[in-house]
Amino acid sequence: MSIRSLAVWAAGLVIAVASRTPSAGAQGDPGVVNVGFVVFPGVQIIDYAAPFEVFGQAAFRTKKYNVFTVAQTLDSLRTSGGPGAARILPRYSFANHPRIDVLVVPGGGGALPGSGGVGDQITNPAMVDWIRTNGHSAQIVLSVCNGALLIGKAGLLDGLRATTFWGMLDRIHGVAPTAQLVTTERFVDNGRVITTAGLSSGIDGALHVVERLSGHGLAQDVALGMEYDWEPDNSFVRSALPDMVLWDAGINSLLMRQLPGHPDTLAGSRTAFDEVIALDRSRTPSDVFRQIVGVAAADTLWRRSGMDTAGHVLTGAWRVMDRRGEPINVNVDVETSARAADSTIVRIILRMAQRT
Repeated sequence: MSIRSLAVWAAGLVIAVASRTPSAGAQGDPGVVNVGFVVFPGVQIIDYAAPFEVFGQAAFRTKKYNVFTVAQTLDSLRTSGGPGAARILPRYSFANHPRIDVLVVPGGGGALPGSGGVGDQITNPAMVDWIRTNGHSAQIVLSVCNGALLIGKAGLLDGLRATTFWGMLDRIHGVAPTAQLVTTERFVDNGRVITTAGLSSGIDGALHVVERLSGHGLAQDVALGMEYDWEPDNSFVRSALPDMVLWDAGINSLLMRQLPGHPDTLAGSRTAFDEVIALDRSRTPSDVFRQIVGVAAADTLWRRSGMDTAGHVLTGAWRVMDRRGEPINVNVDVETSARAADSTIVRIILRMAQRT
């Protein structure tokens, strides 16, 4: 056989072998980690796209990750974002996907049927059963935001520590009564099941999984490649800030959504928080102050400790217990704006207090 003929024969052999070789990870390649993202109508874009980027970057660097989306059907679906939302085309359906080693369950929408996203999928038996089955067989299950409610509904959070989006923490026990609620951590690692808080925390959860599976160096390289300032021990989590007592009692909902007000300042740490809300001329200081006092009085965790309505600044003070049982001092001032006489300003100062 001539050298040229031998080369042609060898090339044909390579092509033939390649045509019979399954794609990486598709048929159980032990050297590849299959990362499956379950998606559904109303899925939050950042919830799946941000961790997808993390695992995608890891796949680019090591070729040891096979990252893909799975949905109930192969039909395109609309993500979160209203009428202008992006649409995505799932790579696999429930009927034809590869094995899943790392199952990622993003969030989106609300918590109740009819609220879109997770809220609608909680009452979808096909989705819940699929998550239960693949969650039990996966090496790791990672939920993002209120995706925790879906894995809870599938029975994967029973008896475990768990977190979720700060606005839906009170929904965890509705789907997983024995779960231990965590409000002070960005993500919670139980070993096989990992839950993250809201939205961007999915990046930290995904980097943590890469670190567990492939080492700190690769995870750091991925973070740097994404220009993400990764702090593995990042202590920021929205649900740990003192102003959560304002949301829990309904005061922030009153000021920002019902009246509604414009936030000028929302800043603080785990021990102190300052808030300034501006309202238009139709809301007088006395009317706003009266409504704040009424909302606070309806919450048994708020105990009034002072009140002064004699001056042009209406002042109230309360001692509040947060959901962790920690005391917080809340001071509220309501007055006419010095910059614009036709608007009302609400200043709220929150400080962690000493236990008595």
